[in-house]
Amino acid sequence: MSLITEARDLLVGRGRELAAVQSIVSAAVAGESAMLLITGAAGIGKTSLAREAVRRTAPPPLLVSGNCLPLQAISVPLHPLRLALRATAAPGADELMRELEVPERAPAAFDAWIDRVATDNPVVILLDDLQWADQSTLDVLVYLAAGPRDRNVVVLATVRREGLPSDHPLQRWLADVLRLPRVGQLALTGLDRPGTEAQLAALLRAAPHQSLVEEVWRTTEGNPYWNRLLVQGLTPDERRLPGDLPTDLVTAIRRVWSALDEPARDLSSLVAVGGRPISSDDLQRVSTSLGWPEVLPALRDATRARVLVLGDSNRYWFDHPLTAQVLEYDVSTAERRRWHAAYAQLYEAVVEAGRPLTLDLAIALTDHHDAAGHRNRAYRWALRSWEVAGSAQSSPELFRLLQRAAQLRTDGVDDDAVSIRQLRQWLWRAAHDRGADQEELTALDDLLPQMDAGEEPLLVSALLVRRMLLRYTIGLGFAETDDVRRAVELAATDPTSWQYAQALAETAHTGLWAGDPEAPRLAELALEIAREARDPGALCLALAANAMKETFAGHRVAALEYARESLDQAVLGREWIGFVMAALWERYGLTRTTDEDPALWVGRRRRALVENGAPHTYVARLAAAEAEAALWSGDWRSCQDRLRVTFGGDPGSFADVTARLTAARLAAWQGRLDEAVAHLERAQELVDEPRRYLNFPYATVRTEVLLANRRATEAYEATVAGLSGTGPWPVLSEWLVPLAARALADSAEDARGAGRSTTAILAELSWFVERYPTVGAVSWDPRPASPSSVLTCWYQAEVARARHDASAARRWQATRDAAASGRAPWLRAYAGWRTAEAMLASGQVPRVEARRVVHDTYALAVQLGAKPILDELRELTRVARMDLVEPDQEPAVAVLPGLTAREREILEHVVRGSTYAEIARSMFISEKTVSSHISNLLRKTGTASRIELSRLVTRVDRTGADHPADDTRDRRRQG
Repeated sequence: MSLITEARDLLVGRGRELAAVQSIVSAAVAGESAMLLITGAAGIGKTSLAREAVRRTAPPPLLVSGNCLPLQAISVPLHPLRLALRATAAPGADELMRELEVPERAPAAFDAWIDRVATDNPVVILLDDLQWADQSTLDVLVYLAAGPRDRNVVVLATVRREGLPSDHPLQRWLADVLRLPRVGQLALTGLDRPGTEAQLAALLRAAPHQSLVEEVWRTTEGNPYWNRLLVQGLTPDERRLPGDLPTDLVTAIRRVWSALDEPARDLSSLVAVGGRPISSDDLQRVSTSLGWPEVLPALRDATRARVLVLGDSNRYWFDHPLTAQVLEYDVSTAERRRWHAAYAQLYEAVVEAGRPLTLDLAIALTDHHDAAGHRNRAYRWALRSWEVAGSAQSSPELFRLLQRAAQLRTDGVDDDAVSIRQLRQWLWRAAHDRGADQEELTALDDLLPQMDAGEEPLLVSALLVRRMLLRYTIGLGFAETDDVRRAVELAATDPTSWQYAQALAETAHTGLWAGDPEAPRLAELALEIAREARDPGALCLALAANAMKETFAGHRVAALEYARESLDQAVLGREWIGFVMAALWERYGLTRTTDEDPALWVGRRRRALVENGAPHTYVARLAAAEAEAALWSGDWRSCQDRLRVTFGGDPGSFADVTARLTAARLAAWQGRLDEAVAHLERAQELVDEPRRYLNFPYATVRTEVLLANRRATEAYEATVAGLSGTGPWPVLSEWLVPLAARALADSAEDARGAGRSTTAILAELSWFVERYPTVGAVSWDPRPASPSSVLTCWYQAEVARARHDASAARRWQATRDAAASGRAPWLRAYAGWRTAEAMLASGQVPRVEARRVVHDTYALAVQLGAKPILDELRELTRVARMDLVEPDQEPAVAVLPGLTAREREILEHVVRGSTYAEIARSMFISEKTVSSHISNLLRKTGTASRIELSRLVTRVDRTGADHPADDTRDRRRQG
């Protein structure tokens, strides 16, 4: 891998930060000086970010780059500036080097040299590791920062502030320089989980497994450099990290530690074995019990080298937790056990002496006794930890300890007070409350054999229903009926119980998917019993089953009412799976029953989950549904934002599949073909037998990805395979009908272009049309933007294109109109391209009409970011010798802060002078929604009317530098 590729891998997931640095460098190119301090830990990507921003700037500025070095920089004044001058070919550098021999003259001399050089070329001064800079260098930087505003100079400096003592010279310098105008600070933290996933995808050249993403992210805390070293040599199929850390990573981590003297190295290793931050007093007690000398000298040495840092509550820990993992691994097994025993002895002593027993302390005692081989004491402390935890009993740490306690009981530890079954129940409850679906399912699989269905039929019934739901959401089986049939039989011992209502509700749920004619009656019976039983969890599931029943029957208003009541009951019973089901049926009920945007409603329900403390698994499922709804409406920026929410933690298989398929579709529609393939392949890996999951449109998305990659024959085969299954149709399967015709039309056009016969292709088309004469008979689909009338128009247009029929232009125009009425912007853009193509090919439509279609479609495609359609329109107009006035790629409103993606989009229309009705039609939303957004824009910008709002935008765009926030800041300083 080249150094350039490595550097860019470190920048994956840094789009916003890169744009921020680029804007400052570009401002300097335009004549406005600035200084930016980029702060963050080692390996976080500070230097890569700065260099990439400079590389992307046009015209390219002169880069004057130097490094501050430890020790040498202290003894050699202006050392980093001297290094930078030696490496530059700028005129006058040699003369300046001589002037720097007198440090007192350096600030004015360097500033004068910059003035001369910047006259001919913008200048970027980049200094790395400013924490090691000498005072003379810092004086020069302050002088430059206080210089004229109107010159083509920017100073970029990278700084590691972590671990700097409060009396370090840089701390005072930073406090002073950050008060100057045009001096800013950009703090780089570790990548978030989606950013880590994006980097791993770039490194592995494929979408990584979520379990690998989770482990890497938690191990490195998102440090891009550690991420790269950690997955070095791994394949895309890896689900977990290997047991041993890569040699390069271990070497990089040990580098500073190895330079310490022996007492400091030993002390650091002792802290690593301790596994958590520790005070100097506790560290001294452990050291004394081991027969070690006074720890303070070694502690000072380790802190000075930044191997250890003093954090909150005056406790010492490592600058990065990976250091602890590496150092602990280096300690022999026997020595580790002895040290763990010393820690266990210390913490038991401080508890006996009266220190409050916190959860953290109880967990520490459990872990140290376990690692020391004290099995009985480890077990007892695990149970004490459970008692101390209180509301934290669902934490991953407690789940881990309970798992260990259960294993110890299995291995022979005696306990007359707590049974193994009780431990299994605690494990199940901890996983359930945390939303850890896989862990909960494992706990249930272990718990159910411990239970006697004859003695506790209702409890076993409820757990069987829960297991079925978990298997469904994890991807191990779609709407299986064995568990729920058994659950109904057990709960029937009390036909008035909430367990019976719940079992009937889930029987109806599975039956509706399977097309069972008895399912609607069972849903009604479940609701009747649940209302009498008054259990909110069971009532939630029964109402959701009835919402599903009414949706299947086409009664969307009734479905909406059931779904909304189900949501209320779900909150009361904290039944989050039911809440998600109800929210999705509510979304489907909204479709064509109101003017409300379904994505907005799903977003409200997602936020309600967050507000009520629901686990991320369920939040992720609604975020994925919200992303899908936003994609349908054409709001692809919101779609991307919600996908990031989904991947902000382990989303679970169900949400992961939904998000992957949506991401694959968006990537295909926008022309990012490798990304589309990677997401699709990952979605197919996540569940057993994907074709059995009727609510996942695998075949449809696969077909679209194949078509985007110009693999028409395979795309047609995929549609036929998707339509040939037995049983109920999966959602979106009706899309397969026009997609099949599109694949055949593409094949026919390719054949004509190559001079080959189209006879076989057209014969296959005739067979397909005979078998599927209409779209509506193929599938039901509660989702928006797929009414059969729109798809039928599309189907007929693709058939006409394949047959080279003279009616093609008319049929494509009808498809375009239907897509506009049906709020299907992506299909409208595609149909617009085909309409223009057919018009120009026929020669029977006035060119002015074709030009209008081209320009309207081009504007819509720019709005959607639909690069493949933009490319086709450019080529079409080139061949037809038609002028194409391309709209600006970057909207003027991008400089206004605090706006959502949808508000920026609406603001573009406002600036163009569009009416509410025109905006509503263009964006496929209601005029009421447009009015609401414009009211928000007026409030956020402090303007009183649309005219004033437009003037503000054009003024900001014209002046560039007159950012409202900058105006306010400058007035504050002048005041």
